[in-house]
Amino acid sequence: MKKNTQRTKIISVLLSLIFVMGLVLSGCGGPENLEEMAKNDEEFKQQVEAFSTSGMTIDIKGNTITYTYKYDQTFDDATAAQMTTQLESAMDSMSSTFTSLKDQLVDETGFKDIALKVVYTDGNDKELYSAEF
Repeated sequence: MKKNTQRTKIISVLLSLIFVMGLVLSGCGGPENLEEMAKNDEEFKQQVEAFSTSGMTIDIKGNTITYTYKYDQTFDDATAAQMTTQLESAMDSMSSTFTSLKDQLVDETGFKDIALKVVYTDGNDKELYSAEF
């Protein structure tokens, strides 16, 4: 598993979203939540879509941003269990980063109930790991 590549990808996506949200909110009016922002602001929508790359998608429901990383492979139960343990360890080491980014999003948008969710699935959409910050 390429831990540093995944970490870099996650951090760059989150930082870019923070920047875009700041730009969007500096305009007139304001959306009621992140989902509304994504639906009604073309620039914001394009930024989100730009980060939905092969193997990773971004979904926004209400004030929850979900990053889903999908492996091409499928895994037997034993391998999936090992991967879950590795992913849990990697994400635990990054929890302060996600918490900090969530706090920055709250500060930038004014939305108090923002959640960042990270999900890893295999090729059959079997969830290997998820965490919410």
